[in-house]
Amino acid sequence: VVESQDSYEVNVDSSRTISEILVQVGDAVEQGQTLVKYDVGELEMQVKQANLDLEGIYNEIENERKDIETLNKKHAETMDEDEKFRLETEIRTAENNITQKELDVESKKLEIEKYQKQIAESSVISKKSGIVREINETGMNSSGDESAFMVIQQEGEYRIKGTISEQNIWMLTEGQPVIIRS
Repeated sequence: VVESQDSYEVNVDSSRTISEILVQVGDAVEQGQTLVKYDVGELEMQVKQANLDLEGIYNEIENERKDIETLNKKHAETMDEDEKFRLETEIRTAENNITQKELDVESKKLEIEKYQKQIAESSVISKKSGIVREINETGMNSSGDESAFMVIQQEGEYRIKGTISEQNIWMLTEGQPVIIRS
């Protein structure tokens, strides 16, 4: 059997939906060529929703700051000690709310960054040049085990693989020239 010196397996993220397979079995592919594209519609919607959430959090922070301003003015004007204590408590609560919302802002920014990274990585790229030998859209082999989504056989160096029996092994030595016929 004449076979490529090397082949490699292309795996896809099973948690993502494939929108398009850009190659077929037998196609020659170059290193860096796009093989598969993921569907990014849902991710784009999640980015938009996260941006809306972020805008809402910024609005809540701004409202808390205005409330603190108002409470500080009331605190400065009042002479009643009980009222001052109540206003101080409300001011501290509002400041704590702002701190919590600022943490929420950081969390949302990280979430948006994660979605944008997934959108940017929405394609599976070939790491080597070769020929597509197998595409397994189910991700399972015949025995039910997980297998590679795609197998690409590298071009270039080939090797000859064959079998010999116990009776004719003594006829071959390492480095011996041989004639190969198809």
